[in-house]
Amino acid sequence: MRNQIESKKFLQDTQARVGREIPVRKRALALHVMLACAAMSSQAALAQSADDATDGAAANRANVIEEVMVTAEKRETSLQDTPIAITAMTGDQMHEWNIQNADDFATFVPGLWIGTTIGNLQVSLRGVSNDSFFLAGDSPVAFNVDGVFRGRQTGGNALFHDVERVEVLKGPQGTLYGRNATAGAINVITNKPTHEFGGYIEGEIGDYDLLGTRGVLNMPVVDDTFAMRLSWVYREREGYFDNGPEVSANYSDLDETGIRWIGEYTPNDQLSIMFTVDGQDRGGVGDGTQILAGPDAVLADIEEPLEIYLNTDGERDDRFRTYNTEVNYEFENSTLTYIGAYLDTSVDILIDFDRTNIAEDPLSVIVESQQWSHELRWGSSGNNKVDWLVGGFYFDEDAQRATDIFITLPTGAKLHTETVQPDFTVKSQALFGQATWNVSDAFGFTAGVRYTEDDKSEYGTFNRRQIGEGPITIVDGNNEADWSSFDWLIGAEWYPSDETMVYGKIATGYKSGGFNNVLQSQIDGPVFDPEEILAYQFGHKSQFAGGTVQVNSEAFYYDYSDLQVNQLIQAVNIVRNAAEATIYGAETEIIWLATEELRVDFNMSYLHAQYDEFSNYNVITDQVEVLDGSQMAKSPEWSGRLGLDYTFYMDGGWSMVPRLSFSWSSDTKLSAFDDPGQLQESWTRTDLSLDFVSPNADWTVQLFVNNIEDDVVFTNGGVNGNGVRTLTARPPRMYGARLRYTFGN
Repeated sequence: MRNQIESKKFLQDTQARVGREIPVRKRALALHVMLACAAMSSQAALAQSADDATDGAAANRANVIEEVMVTAEKRETSLQDTPIAITAMTGDQMHEWNIQNADDFATFVPGLWIGTTIGNLQVSLRGVSNDSFFLAGDSPVAFNVDGVFRGRQTGGNALFHDVERVEVLKGPQGTLYGRNATAGAINVITNKPTHEFGGYIEGEIGDYDLLGTRGVLNMPVVDDTFAMRLSWVYREREGYFDNGPEVSANYSDLDETGIRWIGEYTPNDQLSIMFTVDGQDRGGVGDGTQILAGPDAVLADIEEPLEIYLNTDGERDDRFRTYNTEVNYEFENSTLTYIGAYLDTSVDILIDFDRTNIAEDPLSVIVESQQWSHELRWGSSGNNKVDWLVGGFYFDEDAQRATDIFITLPTGAKLHTETVQPDFTVKSQALFGQATWNVSDAFGFTAGVRYTEDDKSEYGTFNRRQIGEGPITIVDGNNEADWSSFDWLIGAEWYPSDETMVYGKIATGYKSGGFNNVLQSQIDGPVFDPEEILAYQFGHKSQFAGGTVQVNSEAFYYDYSDLQVNQLIQAVNIVRNAAEATIYGAETEIIWLATEELRVDFNMSYLHAQYDEFSNYNVITDQVEVLDGSQMAKSPEWSGRLGLDYTFYMDGGWSMVPRLSFSWSSDTKLSAFDDPGQLQESWTRTDLSLDFVSPNADWTVQLFVNNIEDDVVFTNGGVNGNGVRTLTARPPRMYGARLRYTFGN
């Protein structure tokens, strides 16, 4: 593993990229409806649970809500028996609802908001987010793939292929997941090999010259001893921004490839060893960005949200490689698990920095990261008087970053800024344990603890000069800091009936501190401290009507201290422990199998997320704003979704399944500023699809259209030192078709 990259090499790489040419690439009524559906499902649940005859008839139906198994507590449990607010979606459901990436997934999960900035996922869960994309800025939502924590979230958008399910855990997961899980965790669980031959192959076409293919091949190699699974995905599409004639390709295009190989060796009934090799590549031009200038400008003033003329070709060359091993050994009443992984990440981006065709101001960003992680845990197999789990975690990351920016000053002079961080390291280690005392079949008490130590260090150089006049500023920066945290959880579960669980818990969470970059450190000091949370959560999970109605709800209250917030000081973005915040709200998710043919999914989120104490300098107004009581970024007060699908049985054994997904959100601030120019007004999104399924389900044809409204929704906002807002948008209306052939068992 390479521990550092020399500054000279970084400068040569970034300078060589500037000016590089890129070849042309390949081609209120809705609210009433939702509330009515929620009321109908609740009334149906009450009426049918009260009527024994009706309930008995419902129990005899062939259609009941499928039991979803999750590993949120690091052992397999039923979703309905897990005392955590979880939104879980299976891979089959993701295929049916045309969920291709993390941004698509966010519209299905109450309280979740996802955007991108320079290739990085920006995740907000129940109002808690972090917009920093520097090495030392961590997300408050832990991202895990097959139990492996990912320190960098740059590759998260390409992970959603051949998955068994995706779990979103809400609230601090401080005991079992540890570092940087103050808001929650997203777990991606991929499909594993089986001892049956089978798979599928799929082709895809659509507008903006969309072309894609994906497939799976599952093979038993040695009977009951070794099996392997190979999956792949490739998607390309032209950019949906119109960037004018001076660039060779439009921004916000798509060029992604993913290949995953998993082999599982099971020499006996006790031991299993699984190997995974996962490679992802992302090319194309990169994310498109709109701008908005002027202190009184609002988003509605942008006549063509996806039109912005540029004169610098974009380029993206990202690579993600993962190698991990999971070993499980089954004792009589417990399981010993080891997960070890190595991740190699390389991000290489060139964009038009000033977002105009007036000056040629490119920005080059190179980030490389090498990550090792190890987790060893030992836990009971479940269904014991006391279910327990203990473990240890170790994380080691070496990363490097270089940026190269050209800025044209009002005088016409060029300002050239280079920042190089050739050696950034993170070491994190933790011990954890959690146990549930099952007092009886109806009552249980849970307690958990975790002790974490984080160490970070960096070396960096900042160099700014006016071209033709020599160096102006040269700054070297060395920073080192360490933090520790003791987190805990106490909770209780009560089963008033076989179909209902009520739970409550109090938990703490911690997100490690970090560093401002070299220039930022000269302005505001290098180190910012950890943020901490104390959370109270109370919820229930219920099924009624013979398993045809499911209602899961939770109310929550979060008390945040030392919240890490981006601020703009002397035209430079700074991360400060600037705020205290209070967050509370409630969510509900309802599934109703109204008939054997009709399924209704409904969810709704109410979120009150406000700063208690927070002041921020607004470069737009040139004033310090007191934001006490102001809404936090990316935390809409109301959001929700209604999903409907109906199965028509046709002659010859074919079936036709139309699906409708209607999502909506109230007004949402895109940054910490009280700036009308970064306020995304309320929006709706309607997706439609139509599936045709052959009698044996071996052929599937899917027609789809997403965002029927063709509205542009901005998901990220920021302000540069010149007072210009930068805005990132979700795609406009997209349509296409898929053909899938499934073979084997």
